[in-house]
Amino acid sequence: LLNKIMGSRYLGDKKMGHGDFKCPKGAGIYRIDAVYTSDKNSKESSGIKGLKFFCRNVKTGEDVLIKDKNENLQDSITYGIEPSKTSTGNNKFASVECKIETGMDGNKRQSFISDVSAIAGNRINALKVHKCKYYTK
Repeated sequence: LLNKIMGSRYLGDKKMGHGDFKCPKGAGIYRIDAVYTSDKNSKESSGIKGLKFFCRNVKTGEDVLIKDKNENLQDSITYGIEPSKTSTGNNKFASVECKIETGMDGNKRQSFISDVSAIAGNRINALKVHKCKYYTK
């Protein structure tokens, strides 16, 4: 479903900032930050105003750089307004992150965002991550 949300509909959309992106080979999305508004008293429609994606290496757990639409390497990719913990006005910040955990054997296990759904009309109103999945060799 994530591919559908970030699919060709946004490819080249100047407002969104980027076309599609992929984490580099051997990496996956582990964190998504968002800025949204849900104020029903506002003239502005409720929904997601910006999304920021982060990738990490499946074996090492280290953050990896992502190519933007101009082939420049960045630590994340943002669509729409840059999410910030200090969002102002009707804007609210939210973040979901899949953690690195230590297994009973003492080895670290990376987890990645999985099973994503959305509520959308003429824009994305809500995005839900249902679970994280662990990488195993």
